[in-house]
Amino acid sequence: MCCVSQVKLYVTQEAANTLSGVTVGNAAVTYSKGADPQPFILINTNIGRGTLNNVAVTLSFSQLEGGAQGICQENMGSYSVCSYILNCSSASDGSYQCCAHGDVAVAELL
Repeated sequence: MCCVSQVKLYVTQEAANTLSGVTVGNAAVTYSKGADPQPFILINTNIGRGTLNNVAVTLSFSQLEGGAQGICQENMGSYSVCSYILNCSSASDGSYQCCAHGDVAVAELL
């Protein structure tokens, strides 16, 4: 099993535009934004081997209308659900092995 180097999180355009910070666990991490064609946030996690199965990723927004409902493209009941892809780093050439993927519900922390 490799280390999870990046999380590609698909979001709404408004969420991508107003993102102001990302933390993984309790550490601020770097991120970038893009579209393929759906907007996404590429979060550099560097979660190493042996890390617990549950790691919190916290997104901060400067101004997001609608709270958690405005983050993801899809909603299921009262939850906003974002698709994600986990990228694992390759030990030798810096490329990425592809890719566990799925959907995750988003919660709003007040």
